Amino acid sequence: YDLGCGDGRICLAAAAREPRISAARGVEIEPTLCEQFRAATAARREAHGTAPPVCECVEGDLLAPDIIAQWSAAATVLVLYLLPEAIEQFREQLLACLRRGTRVVCNTWGIAGLTPAARVDCGPWRNVTLLVYDRSTLAASPPPDPAAPPAPTTTESAREAAPPH
Repeated sequence: YDLGCGDGRICLAAAAREPRISAARGVEIEPTLCEQFRAATAARREAHGTAPPVCECVEGDLLAPDIIAQWSAAATVLVLYLLPEAIEQFREQLLACLRRGTRVVCNTWGIAGLTPAARVDCGPWRNVTLLVYDRSTLAASPPPDPAAPPAPTTTESAREAAPPH
């Protein structure tokens, strides 16, 4: 399951690499991206027959009350390619709904206050960071301390990580 799936690249790539996947589902708020996901799924199924039996995109808002509960409770792997500020808006609900054994994979940004079980640098130049959380790291990590200094904003983090000119 991919929350904020965009055009479906992650769902379709996972389905192509792992034939045991029974379903690849995404939720996206942008109608145009949902249509691109659906078109790519249809094209892959027609050309290669490699889309999983259930490959779908649901148009919806992650902040809608039922989306996180429904999707995170059903997932074995949950993918998030969202800014930290977006994840923080539904963090507590997400953690409460995950079933035992579910892994959460964050692309580029992690979940504030949680320590990932693994970090994988991938991509052609190993420039894409995937942070993998399993139920034990999710359950064992305390919520962020409200008295702690605020984490840098996404812009500040990006500026600090940028190489000097």
